[in-house]
Amino acid sequence: MGTSIKRGIAFLLISIMTLSSLNIVGAAEANSKIDILKTYPANNSIISEDLKEITFEFKGDILLNQTNIKEKIEINAYKIDKDIPGLNSDSIDNYDVFIEEGNKLILKRLPDKGNLNEFSYYTVTLKEKVLKLKNNAGKSIYNKEERINFTTNNMVKETFPKNNQGGIDHEKVELEPTITFKFKYPIEILSKNKIKISSDGIEFLLDPNEIKTSGNNQILNISINDIETKDKKKYKLRPNTLYKVTLEKGAVKFKNYNIRNEEDINLYFITEGVGDIPYITQYTSTVGKPMDDITLIDKTELGPDGSIYIHFNEPVRWDKGKKPLTSDVMLYKIHKPTKTEFDYSSKKINETYTYLSDGKTIITENNEKMERIPVSKIEILEEYENIIKITPINQLLSLNQYNLKLSKEFIENYKAYNLDKDIDFYFWTKPSVDKLDAKWETDKMTAEYIKESIISPYKKEYTLYGVPQYTNIIDATDENKENPIVLYAEGELLPKVDNIGALSQITLREVFFDEESKEYKDRSDIGFLRYKLQYYHEKAGSEYIKKTKISLYPSKTLERGKNYRLIINEGTFETRSRHEIEELRLNFVVEGSAKDSVGIYDIEPSRGLKIGDIAQGKQAFKIIGFNFSEKIERIDLIPENDILNKMKKITIWPEDIRFKTITELEVLLRGEVAQQLSKEESIGDYRVRIYFDNSISKKEIDSENSYLTVLPNKTPYIKDIYLTDLWNFQWLIKDGVTTNDLEYSSNYNYLVLKIGHDDDNIELSPNPLDKISLTAEGSTINLVDKSGEEPKLIKDIPQPGILIPIKGLASNTKYLLTIKEGLVQTVNGSSGTEAITGIFFTTRTNPHVHTVFTGSVTEDYDPSEPIYIKGGDFVDTYYDYVTVYFNDIEAQRAKIIKDTSTGEVFLEVYLPRRLRVGTYDITISNGENHSTTLDSAFSVVRLGEYLPNEIESLKDRTKMGDIMSSLTISHDTLLLDSRYSDTRSLELDLDELMGQEVLIRKIKYEAHRNDTLNKLETTSIWANVTLRDIRPEANERRNEIEIMVGRTDPLTVETLKGKLRGANIKSEFISVSGTGYNVSNIELSIPYKDSDGKNLTALRYDEATRRWEEEIFQVDTVENRVNITSYRKGIFVIVETQN
Repeated sequence: MGTSIKRGIAFLLISIMTLSSLNIVGAAEANSKIDILKTYPANNSIISEDLKEITFEFKGDILLNQTNIKEKIEINAYKIDKDIPGLNSDSIDNYDVFIEEGNKLILKRLPDKGNLNEFSYYTVTLKEKVLKLKNNAGKSIYNKEERINFTTNNMVKETFPKNNQGGIDHEKVELEPTITFKFKYPIEILSKNKIKISSDGIEFLLDPNEIKTSGNNQILNISINDIETKDKKKYKLRPNTLYKVTLEKGAVKFKNYNIRNEEDINLYFITEGVGDIPYITQYTSTVGKPMDDITLIDKTELGPDGSIYIHFNEPVRWDKGKKPLTSDVMLYKIHKPTKTEFDYSSKKINETYTYLSDGKTIITENNEKMERIPVSKIEILEEYENIIKITPINQLLSLNQYNLKLSKEFIENYKAYNLDKDIDFYFWTKPSVDKLDAKWETDKMTAEYIKESIISPYKKEYTLYGVPQYTNIIDATDENKENPIVLYAEGELLPKVDNIGALSQITLREVFFDEESKEYKDRSDIGFLRYKLQYYHEKAGSEYIKKTKISLYPSKTLERGKNYRLIINEGTFETRSRHEIEELRLNFVVEGSAKDSVGIYDIEPSRGLKIGDIAQGKQAFKIIGFNFSEKIERIDLIPENDILNKMKKITIWPEDIRFKTITELEVLLRGEVAQQLSKEESIGDYRVRIYFDNSISKKEIDSENSYLTVLPNKTPYIKDIYLTDLWNFQWLIKDGVTTNDLEYSSNYNYLVLKIGHDDDNIELSPNPLDKISLTAEGSTINLVDKSGEEPKLIKDIPQPGILIPIKGLASNTKYLLTIKEGLVQTVNGSSGTEAITGIFFTTRTNPHVHTVFTGSVTEDYDPSEPIYIKGGDFVDTYYDYVTVYFNDIEAQRAKIIKDTSTGEVFLEVYLPRRLRVGTYDITISNGENHSTTLDSAFSVVRLGEYLPNEIESLKDRTKMGDIMSSLTISHDTLLLDSRYSDTRSLELDLDELMGQEVLIRKIKYEAHRNDTLNKLETTSIWANVTLRDIRPEANERRNEIEIMVGRTDPLTVETLKGKLRGANIKSEFISVSGTGYNVSNIELSIPYKDSDGKNLTALRYDEATRRWEEEIFQVDTVENRVNITSYRKGIFVIVETQN
């Protein structure tokens, strides 16, 4: 066994003895002892050889026995490996021994003796009676023999960076550093997996290929380009971040000696700031002025022959001089076609796009959503070294979105720093400068007959007769049997490009024709499983014209003989020049088939027929259903109640049956049938049974729950209904015609029912108010007023009526009126009024306008910036919504907003995309016949003619954006340039930009869904506020972000002071709020006044919960500031609490 191994075993045996206390032995008390507090170095520790003092610290004061001290304190040392250079011994002669602070025994290395021996085992022994307990009432208490052991094993000579480097800015470490450990002797790496880097407690893996030795194996080099998490995600080092590189125990050993690192070797450093990393500032289609923004559909000027320009904050170059190949630039067109075919006639490509039911997901081979586009050139411009230009080989499509990707590893700045993330962005081409119109080719639709109707000056409706049975893709056994609804259009139709899922707005419903209203009404919604758009070329003269074929696959196979309605709203499709094709409305009945089922929906008139009218032989009723045919054998009327069942059924023969359509039959009541039904004993309900004879098979169908009702001559019925204040009135039903839209009046407090009857032999049923219900939409509260006397049937007027008290109506509200059957009945009870259900009406008010903010804009106005109209009585319901027109041009959209602090109501109006120079009337409409028009209330002026409006004016133009200032209150807004929406850091001196005395300060900008402003740092005499990781709150393609940062308005401050109940307030109320964004955290530095800083507390008022909450804070008494870290927006203030 080798000498070094024997010594190692001996050292381990010694180490088992743990020094827990120092025993003091005296003549009187042999067991007395004093606890030791600690030693340095600790027992069994591993230390550096540059230690200058060995310290024993005791609980009580001690005295040192100077007699033969060098014999009573021993220090021994021997090398871990006998072959390693250095001394193999040590002695107390190399130390000065003394007592310090009364209770510390110090063994101090003499200056001329240098450091401790390197790579050695040390044992320090205190023999008996070297120490004596001081101040022990005359009793002498001495120590027993004790020892401590430690090892000197500092393998590292120096490092780069130095440990803890980066505390000073100019010493911070680069973001792609090479970490070096220089060892005292050559090493070998035992395990690269034990070499790691960590930050904030998160451990990352290093690339093993970047861990190497050099300098005769005496230097360990760790090159850090990327760090990797356990889930294999790669990241760059973060700027301004503390990192720790660790060589875990057993990671390395000396190559020629049996010595390895017995403890972790840690190296700490702080990375440099972000300012040295290049970043993208904007994406444009030009390098000249003015610059566009190709990432926004309404701001791009990129044409088919254009190039993509990527702008950086500083000059850039190709990493290591290696220029990327054009194949390294990944340019994609959105979307990839489902199928492409070459048309040999036109020498053009025909494309097919098949969408799923959501109207936005395209079916493609291998689920590839984008089509790769080749690039002809990529270059860094000589005259603008901060711009990269990328040129596609082929023309780009107008009004199309693209995606461009390029690895960050190709680009670096002149400090050799790469981008922090890959280039990956979406951009748009502008609409075609050519006027590309489109129109429906209705003559190509498959039908036996097409009828065109004009339903308004700008809308047409088509009714198709004899269309085939449309199938869905599931019921079709193969592609040849697919039978979708097929439409054609001249021109290339695109689903509205900035309306994701526009196709899903196409509606298909089963409908029926209502005789009373003379219009189609919905029965059920069908929807679609697939949408297919095929673009093909058709010859017209000597040229080929691009056309569109639209195939719509219903969610189920349509049933024969039923009515359906298809509606494609205007704005669902557009051309590449942004021309929207007109609305298409199709009504059709699927052709019948003797093989398919037949059914009855309803019998009309639903209110029945009187026996007196039937007796004249001129009455008829209708049977509404589906898949009827002309071959009818007979129709039976079967009595429903028990009394009538004693009668024989009544049969109607084919000569009195009129086949109208496959959904409607007309049945004449004449001759013997009329005689039978006009008798008193025939009064009641009849089920209708039809017997078809189609030669293939005989079918009979029953009306089941629908009846033909035969009424007595004297049956009362509700003829008219109206609202009144006993002076004015509004009709709900007049002569059977329903009015759904009523002019609102706050005085309407009665509902009047007019009863139709042949004589006065009628009366109200008991408890008549229980049979009437009037409720607002979404409410179950009955507005019929039951608090007074029961209503009476008034007969002394030309038509009997009932006056029903109601509790009052609200403006712009939808109501439902329901009346149960039997409200009014004959005196003998033989008959009564029928039930009335589903009577909806909406109370309307003309909107009123108080002020139009921004009454004038220049001709280059931004349509994404709204104007505001202050007023009231604006409609916003599920069925109706307020619309705004500039002359006859509709605004993009109008949104109702309410100021919760004042209760004021505004319309946020987005102007039409392009209004010409001129003056415009503004019309605000709550629906037809309910509009307010402001004459000449808005104007578009030429550039240079613009005057500030009466509310807001341009205060200053800065490189950050325009500063807008309110002319009525102390309120400034920075319209931040959108290029800052996805940047690492932005500093704003709000006092310099807006002025120290401006009270309310806002920052507004537009951001894409993936944009992140990592750090927004605002400074002001009132407070310094930093927001981190500002990102859009909604997952929209474009998001409007508004940040309010600064002092709070005085009215809110007074309210909040009341909630603090007399607290001692020591600062301004600082608001950090806004809309449309989230943050990871907020840091505030708020000055305080009139306080010594000892009893301060930081509070945040949550505007959602309306509660005060205490925040994490630190007090800086030197600068008289409180530094706060919060994770939520709110209003912050510093208060002083009582001791």
